[in-house]
Amino acid sequence: MDEQVEEAGEQIDECLVIGPIGDRLAPKGSPDRIVYEQGLEVFEEVIVPACDTVNLAPIRADRVDRAGDITDQIFRLLRDAPGRYCGSHRSQPKRDV
Repeated sequence: MDEQVEEAGEQIDECLVIGPIGDRLAPKGSPDRIVYEQGLEVFEEVIVPACDTVNLAPIRADRVDRAGDITDQIFRLLRDAPGRYCGSHRSQPKRDV
């Protein structure tokens, strides 16, 4: 896997973004859908613009779209990318068991 992508003739480094995934197919207003929408909002409004300013191509871990085993691709990105990673997370509420 190439850790760089070509954009307008220029090579830029990929930046793997790992965060809450949620479920885009969950019913609107459900906790899983809210997590999905909030994660997407942070990605689009915070992470993408920040990466653009330092010439990085952000790739959400749940959107790796190359053919092959997704787990292997994520591990390869973690291992081979130039060492620049963004993290997006929110703490999960504790649930009574």
